[in-house]
Amino acid sequence: MDSSNEDVEGKNDDRNSLLLEYKCCCKSIEIKKGAYVVAVFYTCIIISNLCMRAVKSEEVEWNWQLLFLVSDSIAVISLFYGITRQHAAFLQPFTVLSILTVSFCLLLSFFYLSAVIDPSSYAAEQIEVGYADKVQYFADLLNTTPKTVIITIAAIGSLVYACTVFLHSWFMFIVVRTAQYFRALTTL
Repeated sequence: MDSSNEDVEGKNDDRNSLLLEYKCCCKSIEIKKGAYVVAVFYTCIIISNLCMRAVKSEEVEWNWQLLFLVSDSIAVISLFYGITRQHAAFLQPFTVLSILTVSFCLLLSFFYLSAVIDPSSYAAEQIEVGYADKVQYFADLLNTTPKTVIITIAAIGSLVYACTVFLHSWFMFIVVRTAQYFRALTTL
């Protein structure tokens, strides 16, 4: 009897040491709770995106946007299931989607940055075309040139996408650490 009690106590000590080792947000939150926060955050984004698309249904090309909403939803549902069941394999779809999202946002950040560096670049022309009616309005309002407005829009866009890269990378790190935690639990 004593050896079985010692085994249970040893496993509890191992679990507690794993809980201390696998934390996020400056070692202040359990990794599993952090992964739940990531899943809830992405769920809110998906729901708000779906609501915006439903309101603007006549303006939306549902084929691509619906594909992204469905793939994001499947990845987040898989994430919730994996966290709940403590099964690392179900966290993989979210990780793959995060890698794609980070890569895409990084490319967009560099795209906008190229417009800041070279105001006559393709990126700058695309910004000018995309914001054609607003560029001249803001140039007149701020008493500056349209070129300066385009550079400012590009700088803001590059900064926003760079911040998005950081945020998605951080969330991906939390999910990967959660998968590592689940794998470490199975070895106990």
